[in-house]
Amino acid sequence: MLDAMSITIRPATERDLPAIASFARWTYEKAFGDGFSPEDLAHHLNHRLSDRYFRDAAARDRFFIADVDGQMAGYVQFGPGDGKTKDSPHRQIVRLYVHPDRQGHGIGSALMEAALADKSMASADAIYLDVWDRNDGARRLYERFGFEVIGGHNFITATGVVMGQDLLMVLRR
Repeated sequence: MLDAMSITIRPATERDLPAIASFARWTYEKAFGDGFSPEDLAHHLNHRLSDRYFRDAAARDRFFIADVDGQMAGYVQFGPGDGKTKDSPHRQIVRLYVHPDRQGHGIGSALMEAALADKSMASADAIYLDVWDRNDGARRLYERFGFEVIGGHNFITATGVVMGQDLLMVLRR
């Protein structure tokens, strides 16, 4: 396990957004790319994890980065999500990605702790997230923080292939 002092969690700046986008695409492809057709993977990466997506998302969401030894080891994106206003008592963890070689070392937990402690999240009545049903490690992390599965929906690619379920989880406060 990494020494907690070697993990630095910091708010992302506008200058970090291209690196976050690149990290997101690379991490997503490593974790899930084998299950997609090349066309569906390219569509997902270019539409859901593009530089433009992250620039637009930064107008509503916050990002924290986990640095280990001066390198990005993960990030978390959180905010009102799903078009909810900033005045809503509900919030969402949009993404939490950790470098595959750094998983299991407390980085995901450190990112989740930082997001949940952020003043924009601390007053939320409920915090939502979704997770792929086959992502057992992420599900275990979220359950350790008190998230519970309350539903789900099919994850459908651009070409109509059902890739499994995205489970909807909630942390009620």
